[in-house]
Amino acid sequence: MKIRSLRTRIALIACVLTASLAMAACSSGSTSSGSGSSGSSNKPLEGVTWGYGNVLDSSPTFKVIGDHMTTDGGALGAKMLHYDNNIDPATALSNVNLMIQQNASLIVDWAYGSDNVAISKRLEGAKKNCVAVNVPIAGCPFYNTDSAVVGKSLGEVAVKNAQAKGWNETNTTVLIVIAGSNSASDQLTAQNFYSVYTKSFPGMKQYEPSDLKITGTTLGNPNDGQQTDGKGTLDGAFKAVTQLLQTVPADRNLMIFANNDDMANGSLRAVAQANRTDKTMLVSQIGTADAIKQVASGGPWIAESAAFYDQWSRFLLAMGLAIRDAKKMPDFTPAPSLTITKDNVSQYFNNDGTSKGPAPLQEGASYLEPYLKIVDAAR
Repeated sequence: MKIRSLRTRIALIACVLTASLAMAACSSGSTSSGSGSSGSSNKPLEGVTWGYGNVLDSSPTFKVIGDHMTTDGGALGAKMLHYDNNIDPATALSNVNLMIQQNASLIVDWAYGSDNVAISKRLEGAKKNCVAVNVPIAGCPFYNTDSAVVGKSLGEVAVKNAQAKGWNETNTTVLIVIAGSNSASDQLTAQNFYSVYTKSFPGMKQYEPSDLKITGTTLGNPNDGQQTDGKGTLDGAFKAVTQLLQTVPADRNLMIFANNDDMANGSLRAVAQANRTDKTMLVSQIGTADAIKQVASGGPWIAESAAFYDQWSRFLLAMGLAIRDAKKMPDFTPAPSLTITKDNVSQYFNNDGTSKGPAPLQEGASYLEPYLKIVDAAR
């Protein structure tokens, strides 16, 4: 009887312990209603597969986004797929197919091309959630800097610096170095930059942004401005600007707009080779550490639209969490953007070019605030 009684007690204790553990396991998860994502509080994406197609892994500027998507997504518990679209529409479509085959429930894609109709249809057919980066994909919430605002702001800084030096239409030529004429975002930034710039110099042919065609030709007349395709890379810009400088008289000043920092460096390398650095000013966008340091140095790189690329993974993953929570998404979510000059660089950046804190949340992106807290807690 004693043995039987002991066995009964052990069995009862085991049942109580099992029930307690089960209750604890159930209470460790959380279900969000718009303020966070469901799942473990530490790993809200445990067991989930998400994919990211990066625009160009061979560029250090863009590779940092893909690398951070992998590490930050992993910190959230997700299995992260990372593919290189290599600035090629066919490769981007192939990569989307691979991510679909690997059952990614969310696909974040920077698919560089004139249109992304095939990708949109493929994602819609597979019923996949998605986020489009930099270049729109129909049916996907769109994340990018506000290109028109960036272009206008850089144009205003260029005008201020040109006028301070006595540069005008009689002695200065504007060079537009874009990342390919097939990117609407690249065109919009350049269009607004050039339109703002010309309005301060009546002798230049005037353009409204919508009237300016970024196709690699002259703007008004060759001495007003010229444009070229820098292929989005340092080497591409170096070759393109080297060739372009042969058509610009050596006595003219150069005001250069570059659409990213790799092309800005390539442009300055070409200018230096032609011994024209002392007659050059340049503005660019992205905000790499090297660019920030060059702006701080007071050299020809006079302004930078800092997009905080090293923090884009925070925003893209936060958008993914919002989508997973079935939050109604805006069509466009603006990426962070600040125009940095020598006068304000120390306010936002350290001496090594790294940012002093989280990137500012733009108007229109405030819905991401609770999700950014989740991402930051996991990083």
